[in-house]
Amino acid sequence: DEIKRMVGTGDEGFLQPVGDALAGYKSCVLEDYLFPIVTTGSPIDLKRIKNASDVPKGEDVRVYCGGELIGMGRAEGSLLKIKTMIYLRK
Repeated sequence: DEIKRMVGTGDEGFLQPVGDALAGYKSCVLEDYLFPIVTTGSPIDLKRIKNASDVPKGEDVRVYCGGELIGMGRAEGSLLKIKTMIYLRK
């Protein structure tokens, strides 16, 4: 009932950012120029990532680029691959 009331008044205070739900995962921040590449799902060479040594291999990580949570990715070999795309164009 409380959520219905909040929605009725335009109060979206009950919504939480998706990244908060995934806070238990490490994160990887890509430089902005990689945005058009990563949002199409193309793998990123780890050499293009400044903090690549901080990206654990074989573990899921939150991937951010251009100030946005893009999705969940995993470093496999020499590539960061997006496993689950979360980014939605506004």
